[in-house]
Amino acid sequence: MERLENGISDLLHKAKDAKFDVFNALDVMENESFLEALKFGSGDGLLHYYLYNWRIRGIKPADIGIVLV
Repeated sequence: MERLENGISDLLHKAKDAKFDVFNALDVMENESFLEALKFGSGDGLLHYYLYNWRIRGIKPADIGIVLV
């Protein structure tokens, strides 16, 4: 489990270096073990979509979908 936590920690550092504002993770398949250790905050259960630096017209929630593979 330590290896997984170190890998996610490295990803967080790379995301910060790349100036990402948001890093989301799902609490599935026992991810809680490293999410707590890496100080992820618990969300409200609602997914929010953030689009930065894009010039687009308004998007209705019904026009957005998520694909889980």
